[in-house]
Amino acid sequence: MIKPTNYLLSQLTGSNGLGIGSFTFSWFNLTWALGTPLVVPRWAVVNIAVGFVLATWVITPIIYFANVWNTYNRPIAEVTGSTSNWSALGLVSTAAAFANLSAVFVHMLLHHSKNLWK
Repeated sequence: MIKPTNYLLSQLTGSNGLGIGSFTFSWFNLTWALGTPLVVPRWAVVNIAVGFVLATWVITPIIYFANVWNTYNRPIAEVTGSTSNWSALGLVSTAAAFANLSAVFVHMLLHHSKNLWK
């Protein structure tokens, strides 16, 4: 809306981009990741917010502008993609999914290994 002809600005702030600077008072948009913030501890909300900012507003632009795996040839936040053409946000979200899966097993082994051996 500010300057539609500026490609960089639309990638970072547009509705099809990263949405940096977007602001809403919608309760649904503020709580979609948690379901409801009334039953979630404050440290969990802060952890999710910091993780979102790091993954979406820091790591994704670095991957995009460094042109990792030709991500600069695609929209920055494209949801669909194949194994040969990844968007920057697609790379970050896939890496986060693998990291989450690994973290589950490491946590289980570190904190519940005694119960597993029984």
